[in-house]
Amino acid sequence: MLKLLYAGLTGRYKPVGDIAHADCVASDAFGYRIEPELGQSNLEIAKFIAANPILRALPKFLRFEVARAYEQVDHDYCHTVVAVGKPGDNTRDIVLKIINEMWDRGFDRPAIVDHSHHVSRIAACFKHEGYDPIVPPGLDAIPWDPQSVQPWTRSPLRWAKREILTVPYFKVKEWV
Repeated sequence: MLKLLYAGLTGRYKPVGDIAHADCVASDAFGYRIEPELGQSNLEIAKFIAANPILRALPKFLRFEVARAYEQVDHDYCHTVVAVGKPGDNTRDIVLKIINEMWDRGFDRPAIVDHSHHVSRIAACFKHEGYDPIVPPGLDAIPWDPQSVQPWTRSPLRWAKREILTVPYFKVKEWV
C-alpha cells in the first residue's frame, strides 16, 4: 500500500510492460468539466493516445470524458472507442465497467493511459481483478486541470489531501 500511496502522492509511477503487447487502451479520466468543455487533463490524455501509433491503432475503453475528447482529437480513428461510466463513478466502478467491455470483446491486456498521479491506483484495481495491465512512460506530461469541477484534480496539493484517504479506503474495501 505504501508504494501505491507514494505513487499517488508524487506522480512518480513505475512504467510496466511494453505497449506493443497491449491489446486495448483503458483510461478512467482525470477531472471533469460540464459539457461541452472537455477539460485540460482529459484532452491531454486523448492527445497522448492519438499521438502514439501503437495506442492509436488499438481499441479503446475510455471513461466518457476521455472518449469525448478523443473524438475531438483524432477525427480519423479507425478502431472502436467505447465510452464507459457516468458522473459519480469512482475508479473501481470504471475499471469494472472497462473490464466488462473488454471481456465482451475478448481483450485482456490493457495499456492504461491516465494522469501520473492516478495511473498506479487504476493499474492496482486491474491487477486485483486478475489482469496484467501495461503502464507506458511519459504520463507525467498530462497536466492538472485548474478549472475541473472536481477540486482534487486541480492541483497536486488538493489531490494529496484526497488520495491520502482514498488509497487506504481502496485497500480496506479490497479493491487494490
